[in-house]
This record gives sequence, structure tokens and C-alpha cells, in this order.
Amino acid sequence: MTGFAKLFASIAESSINEAELHVRWFFAIMLAKADSKGLCYGTPAALARIANVPQDKAEDALRHLQTPDPTSTSPDQEGRRVVYLGGNLWQIVNYQRYRDTRSDDERREYKRRWQKEKRARVRNGVDKLSSEDFGGPKQKQKQKQKQKQKRRDETHFAPPTLEEAQVYIQEKGYHFTPEEFIGKGEAVGWVTGKNRAPLKSWKGWMATWEANWRENHPERATRWESLCSRCGKEPRRLDSDMGDNCWKELGLGGGDE
Repeated sequence: MTGFAKLFASIAESSINEAELHVRWFFAIMLAKADSKGLCYGTPAALARIANVPQDKAEDALRHLQTPDPTSTSPDQEGRRVVYLGGNLWQIVNYQRYRDTRSDDERREYKRRWQKEKRARVRNGVDKLSSEDFGGPKQKQKQKQKQKQKRRDETHFAPPTLEEAQVYIQEKGYHFTPEEFIGKGEAVGWVTGKNRAPLKSWKGWMATWEANWRENHPERATRWESLCSRCGKEPRRLDSDMGDNCWKELGLGGGDE
């Protein structure tokens, strides 16, 4: 068999329901065997084997199905159910009309379920319908931008305390004070860049500050690191904790950067 056929409730009220059992069963087999256009191929003997009925019963069913039925509700082919096209090919009358009706019913049922599920999502506050389901490239791009903005807004940034900044600056040997760093951060609202994007890491911002200082003071940074390597010490920030010899080596006044 090539597919399936939906039996409408109206067949229970059809005049074919008054036919003998083997006729009704044979017609159901032909419906199931038919293709999308309602064409059913097979000799009476082959159809009899498929329906599992004697061949004489199959031939009797075909005669009955090809006979005009004045009590039929369908005027097509004078109420016949089947028309022989020749070459062992049988046309089931009104098959396409019922198939189209089935498609309309399925579309209505799909739309009904879709609306029901959408209302449920809205009630739960989780409407997952996105531009990936409906819409073109512009709508998809807009949805991606909204999702990106939502993730950015949800990113939580906690500025460092003065003590945290001081400990980290001393650990890394940076060339600015914690007061300078926190003052700058509060002044700009802890955002960076032309787009004023919220900071993700204040430690990363400190590293940028240090890189900028080294770029603006290359000679100073090189002399300072050279001095520390001769002393066998880890590089440190230029501050008042350095000895007088260190300041003289760098050519700076006592404790004055």
C-alpha cells in the first residue's frame, strides 16, 4: 500500500454503509491503496489478495462500486464510487475533494494548537517565539541585538574597594595609585570605549592603564626595571617606599615621580 486515507464521519451516513460487508471492506482497501490523486492500480485478482477476500467477492465489490447510486449525496459520476480508467487503473470518485478537505482541517487544527501553545507561553511569561521562527534577516538581526543587549545588561560589575585596588597594584607593581584608579572609574561611571560599554573586569582595566603608562614613559619604565633586576628584587611601583639610592639611579627627586 502507498499511504493512508482519512475516513470522514459522513461515511457512516453514506448509502455505501448499506452495502454488504465485503463491498465496504474492499472500498476501504482501495482508499488506503490509492495515491494522492485517488488512483488505485491493480487487477481484480491482485486487489482481492490485498483485501484478503475471494476473487469473486472482489469482482462483485467492483461492480457495486461502479454502479450508479441515485441515493448518493454526491452528484459526481451519478453517485458511482469507482470509475475504471483502463489498464487495471481505477479512479476513486471525489477522492481529491475529500483530500483537500482533510488538508484544510489539518491546517485549522495546526493553527488552533499553535494559538493555544502561544497563549500558554505568554501566560507563563516565556514567549519563545523569535525571529528564527518567523521573519526575515532584518528581524533575525534585531532579535540578536536584543539578546546581546540583554546579556550585557545582566552582566554584573562590582568596582574594587580602595584596599582591593591597593593590594593588586602593589602585587603587580603598577605605576599609579589606587586613589587615581578608583577616582577615574567613578568619574566615568565604570564604563569604557566609545560605546561606553560597562566594564567586565577592573583588573583588566588596570592592565590597560599600565600598558598606556609604559607606552607614554618607555625610557622611565626601562630604567626602573633595569634597576630592580640589578638589585635582585621584583619590580615595584615608584613610590615613597623606595630607598634614596633607587631614586638617584633613576635620576628622580626623593619620592617624586
